[in-house]
Amino acid sequence: IQNYTTDSGLEITEFKVLLPEDVLATKYIIKNKTDKNVIIHPVLWSCQVVSRNLKNGKWKNIPNAQFLRNVETDRKTIKFSRYINNKNGNLLIKYTFVMGSNIDGRSFQTSITENTVNYPYWRLTPFYEKISVDGLPDEFKYNPEKYPRHRTGLIYSGIEYELEVPSEGEVEFIAGCAIAENKNEAYSNLRKEISEKDIVEESIKNWANFFNTVPEFRCSDPYFEKYYWYRWYGLRLNMINTEGRFGLPYPCIYEGINSGWFRHHISYSAQCHMLEMRWCSSSTVAKGSILNFIANQRDDGGFYGGLMTGYDIKSVGFYHANWGNSIRQLYRVHQDMDFIKKIYKPMVKYAEYFQRERDKESSYLYDVIDQWETGQEYMSRYMFVDSKADKGGRIQLKGIDATVYIYELYRNLAWMAEKIGKTSDIEKWQRKAELTKKAILTKMWDEKKHFFFDVNPETMEKSFCKAAVGFYPFFTDIPERKHIKALTEHLFNPSEFWTEYPVPSSSVDDVYFSADGEWKNKRTNCTWNGRSWLMTNSHICQALAFASQNLDESLKPMAVELITKTIKMLFIDGDVNKPSSYEYYHPFNGKAPFFRGTEDYMHSWIVDLIISFIAGLQPGDENRIVIDPLPFNLEWFELKNTLVKGHRIDVIYRKNDLSEAKKKGIYVYVDGVLKAKKDKLGKLVIEL
Repeated sequence: IQNYTTDSGLEITEFKVLLPEDVLATKYIIKNKTDKNVIIHPVLWSCQVVSRNLKNGKWKNIPNAQFLRNVETDRKTIKFSRYINNKNGNLLIKYTFVMGSNIDGRSFQTSITENTVNYPYWRLTPFYEKISVDGLPDEFKYNPEKYPRHRTGLIYSGIEYELEVPSEGEVEFIAGCAIAENKNEAYSNLRKEISEKDIVEESIKNWANFFNTVPEFRCSDPYFEKYYWYRWYGLRLNMINTEGRFGLPYPCIYEGINSGWFRHHISYSAQCHMLEMRWCSSSTVAKGSILNFIANQRDDGGFYGGLMTGYDIKSVGFYHANWGNSIRQLYRVHQDMDFIKKIYKPMVKYAEYFQRERDKESSYLYDVIDQWETGQEYMSRYMFVDSKADKGGRIQLKGIDATVYIYELYRNLAWMAEKIGKTSDIEKWQRKAELTKKAILTKMWDEKKHFFFDVNPETMEKSFCKAAVGFYPFFTDIPERKHIKALTEHLFNPSEFWTEYPVPSSSVDDVYFSADGEWKNKRTNCTWNGRSWLMTNSHICQALAFASQNLDESLKPMAVELITKTIKMLFIDGDVNKPSSYEYYHPFNGKAPFFRGTEDYMHSWIVDLIISFIAGLQPGDENRIVIDPLPFNLEWFELKNTLVKGHRIDVIYRKNDLSEAKKKGIYVYVDGVLKAKKDKLGKLVIEL
């Protein structure tokens, strides 16, 4: 909702919505505060790039060409279709846009121009010069068949309206754009949404229906509560259901809303979406986050890095991901045995790919083969094995993150094998997990430096680079109490990782460290040599919280501090009303990378941290759940309507008595019945 005032005495409220039928719509309420009637002339318009990748102005049989067709404009609607060819020059996909209003226009115009600045600013348009008191000139100047020059450039299409706003009165004006596979469907959806319904109420209902499927979290800290709901908003905003088209047989969540790489189903972030979406009452999207990659699994057993919607290539690479843990955590909430049976063989195939292709030395340490596939490019950890690694070529590095992920996969394949009765497989996966754990402890742990390092497979030498991934073993059962020195000496060290806004992806004393995201003195969009990345922080918050609950309780205050700092870092200028979700933040001043233009970016897990460690709800195996909140010193919190193992779980905590009916302590309700309570914050174990 945005508000505007004009010099002529108008007050305009703009309601912008995205509706379920792929309709973007806006309602304007225009109030006239003067003593005279006012005539206004809205113009609904669009500027589109005509084509890309054409040869000699032709689009037929041209590989990877993108172009507009079927452009139509009149006083009712603007219509155009976007066509995309595949690599062979055959039509791969087309979709149609239909724009219009709840009333007919007075005039219209379509013009083709050479390529100029394409920005939604009125004075850049042809309409600015051509409009008169009679409106636009009712002209349609676009004919690519007759004029080949029309096959390149920009198309401007607009409809002008005339509205009279009475003195001390108001009028309503609604405009929208529908996107669908064909013109008739788009037109029908547009008319249905903007003519037959109240678009604002429809949007509110749509969002409310989604929010009603997730647990309700409230607490005394406004930052925690605000960010919890903001995160669900971002997940829903990026949620996709193509109903089986474009290589996506299952609904899922895209990584981000920009028009580039992030607007696809990306495996690196899908592991996060499984952790967060498991808390929905429906497990469909959480399962779809891995099932789409299984449906498109490579012949060698690996998964594509991303499933490219609207293209006939699957991906440009590969990403390492902690699939094993995400699968188990999902099952702990939604106990779907059919799901485990369905994914077991594909995950075995995935594990065998790593054994065959990523550890030819049989070291039980696993290869990173270029800087891109960790999702963490431009770091000295790659330069350690190849001084030209930042050029993106092939390298070989035994990665601590890759190896920890495969350890988790082996452990959980053993668990899956037991669940589905593959008894002959259990011991095999347990053995591989133990050998991997031993390799991490003996080959990656540095007894003198007290840190987990990557390894050069040629020399088996440990890296000199302290990267944040060195803390990843702590979200598993690999470390022992002696390894806590990695946390106390390095993570909590302000000269290394404990910056004002922790945790930088590379240590502050790293030779390539840059808090400003500069790689070799050039600011780079996606550097991991010093920014505080949400993805890294999610891992390390999880790791530190897990270590504080399983290795050393004295770590709990530091886990609380890290989770608190991570969440509060995400509010622009510390304003509780300005939550954000950028890829990374400045480790010393917390500033967001506005220059990236990539907000609402789902490349981490925050909802899961809030539910697991602030509210303390941690589903275990079988029928067990653990309630173990970290000591955040909240006055109160409530987590309600959480569906776990087919039961509704409510966790309520009050630091002090609020009333006779609201006594202090922590209370756990199962299906509305009090199951356990404690007078103060502490661990509870419940069998459902």
